Amino acid sequence: MEHPSQDRKIAPEPPMAGRLGLIAACAAAACLTVFAARAYTGTPTGNGIGETLPLFLALLAGAWYFAAKGLRFGRRDMLIAAGILLAGMALRVYLLPGESQDYDWFLKVWVQQFRDEGIRGFEQNRANYNVLYLYFLYGISKLPAGDLALIKLLSVIGDAALALAGARLAVRLTGERRRSAVYLAALAGFWFLPMFWLNSAWWAQCDSLYGALCLIALLLALEGRPAWSVAMASLAFAFKLQAVFFLPIYAVLLMAQKVKLRHALIFPAVTAAVTLPALLAGMPPDRALGVYYQQAVIYNNRLEWNASSVFGMLQRGIDETAVASAANAGIAAAFGFMLIVWAVAWLNRKRLDDRMLTYIAFLLCLGIPYLLPHMHDRYFYTADALVILIVLCRPKRWPVALMVWVGSYAGYHAYIVRRYLMFARYGMGAPALVMGLGLAAAAGLWIWDLRRAKTTGNGQIPARK
Repeated sequence: MEHPSQDRKIAPEPPMAGRLGLIAACAAAACLTVFAARAYTGTPTGNGIGETLPLFLALLAGAWYFAAKGLRFGRRDMLIAAGILLAGMALRVYLLPGESQDYDWFLKVWVQQFRDEGIRGFEQNRANYNVLYLYFLYGISKLPAGDLALIKLLSVIGDAALALAGARLAVRLTGERRRSAVYLAALAGFWFLPMFWLNSAWWAQCDSLYGALCLIALLLALEGRPAWSVAMASLAFAFKLQAVFFLPIYAVLLMAQKVKLRHALIFPAVTAAVTLPALLAGMPPDRALGVYYQQAVIYNNRLEWNASSVFGMLQRGIDETAVASAANAGIAAAFGFMLIVWAVAWLNRKRLDDRMLTYIAFLLCLGIPYLLPHMHDRYFYTADALVILIVLCRPKRWPVALMVWVGSYAGYHAYIVRRYLMFARYGMGAPALVMGLGLAAAAGLWIWDLRRAKTTGNGQIPARK
């Protein structure tokens, strides 16, 4: 039986997709025109929601077009995709007025500094985000609209990219037989998972940008485009340090001959290209290149920051003087976990098909932040995304996904509601235990799969009937 991850001939794009493309392009152009007219001729509102609403509609039209191209099916499926996207976008627009502490204390201040100082803001800016995101904040400061909605719009664009890339990955991993149903299920899963819309539309965080780039990088690697894959992974790292949890998958992709060692040179090249404009604008090199080190120094006084990591169970039992020792033990454990995953993958390198590679990426994005110290509430973002693909490939694995999502959501709940989700007297202990059980179950099922797998002639695990 042909494995679903093998390349297949793609059916030609139906005429309806072309017509939808024209409709979406016209709708997007009209929305952009309305935005320009309202923003440049009217009086901007404080949060910018009124001016930017046409941009959200333009994004909706564009996402629908790309979803229709991905479906390559009939009118009914396209209408279902439109309903999914419209409902999710309405939810996000409803949350736009919410202002989180991160926006009030950081994002708003950084944008205002760019407004006041212009390009010199890069020289004086004390933001602890990497320069790639600051470029977007600088652009937002130049638009005649309130910055709250524009910042959230950027993150919602990441939501749309994540959902579209995830749906395409799901179809590749499950095969063409149920293409329409799988695509729509994946689209709905990525578009409506609470952690994603809370992150972008309420929190004004940008995890969707690096998360989408990680999924796109994985998709490109599986499709045989390694250079572009490494470039996307480098951009993901340029947005957020948390992409480092995803990067170890490239060692496994190297084992599977999906990438070559020479492709590693693309990573520093992209990093240099991203950093150069900030250096030319006057940003000191130590800040442009050392922002992630600065983040590590700032947040090293606690073992976890509302994260369902192993330290959620240990935080209250460790004396302050022992924090450094416990942190070093966690770093060693995370590094050991990564080495074990690599070793098992190497021993089973003939079985590294697309599904197995995706599963390993999920394990790395779950296990590494679970064992590391100083983790924050949003650091399981990529694991939350990848486990959707695991469930679509193996529906009976839904308990693993549920445990991961409960643990991840507990961090959001602690930040947004200011209360712990379960057994509050133990802090993040109960969610950390749930997340740990999810990790143990995921790792155990991976070993079980490897033991039961029978290698075919091309070294891939046969698809299940």
